[in-house]
Amino acid sequence: PRVRELVARSIAERRGWSNFVARWRHRDGSYRCLESNAVPVFDGAGALIGFQGADRDITKRMLDEEALRESERKYRLLTEKMTDIVWISDLDLRTTYVTPSVRTVLGFSQEERMLQTVAEQLTPQSLSLGLEGDDYFRALARSSCVSADAGHAVHPNYARLHDPEHWPLPNHG
Repeated sequence: PRVRELVARSIAERRGWSNFVARWRHRDGSYRCLESNAVPVFDGAGALIGFQGADRDITKRMLDEEALRESERKYRLLTEKMTDIVWISDLDLRTTYVTPSVRTVLGFSQEERMLQTVAEQLTPQSLSLGLEGDDYFRALARSSCVSADAGHAVHPNYARLHDPEHWPLPNHG
C-alpha cells in the first residue's frame, strides 16, 4: 500500500521521491530492504511512460542498525542497574559519562558529576599520590578501574562514606 500511494502521488504531483525504504521479498524467500530514488518520466503529450531511478540494497545496514540499537539497549539496562560507579573521560580528563549509581554512592547527579573537574572529584591526597602534575594526569587518562565486588569496595577518595564495620579483606571472597 505505501508503494502504491508513493507512485500515485508521484504521478499526480509530477515529481519523484528519494530515500524511500521498502521491504521486498526475494526469490529465495528472504526479505531485502531497498532504498529507492526515482522520478516519473512523461512523453511529449504529458502521458506517463515510466520511472527512472535506482534502488540500493540497504539490508545489511538496517540489520547493523538494529543490532546497534539492541546493544545500546542492553548497555543502558546494565549501566542503569549496576551499583558500581563507571565513568568515561576524554583525553582532557573531562567526564563524558558516569553511571546513575553515582547518586547512590556519592550523592551527585550524573550531570553534577560530569561538570566536576578531576581536582573536584579526587581528594588532594589522591591527587598527590605517586605522580605529580602532568605525569599524574597522563597516567590517569591511560587508566581504568573495575570493581567486581561493589559490596566490599572502599573508594579511596570517599572512605569517610564507607561503613567502618564493613571493610574489604583481600583473598577472602
